Amino acid sequence: MGVEYEKQFYHRVHAYMNGTGHLTQEELEGIKAYKEVTENPHGSGVYAYRMRKVKFDVLERYMASGIYNATVVRNMFKHIRSIK
Repeated sequence: MGVEYEKQFYHRVHAYMNGTGHLTQEELEGIKAYKEVTENPHGSGVYAYRMRKVKFDVLERYMASGIYNATVVRNMFKHIRSIK
């Protein structure tokens, strides 16, 4: 995936594969997401394409300023939820 891993990563994988380590919730979610992408690459691509159209910069600006139209923010979240 183009990521350089540290030795700690390899030790962690080795420990898990030997049954002496446990995965964190975040690691389990990452494995599930990877599995979902490999099993359904078309669906994952559609999701990624639709998510790039979400105006996260506007949402971030609203949340940082504390001044926003609540209806607009609510509609943005509804749109994000509807994408999946």
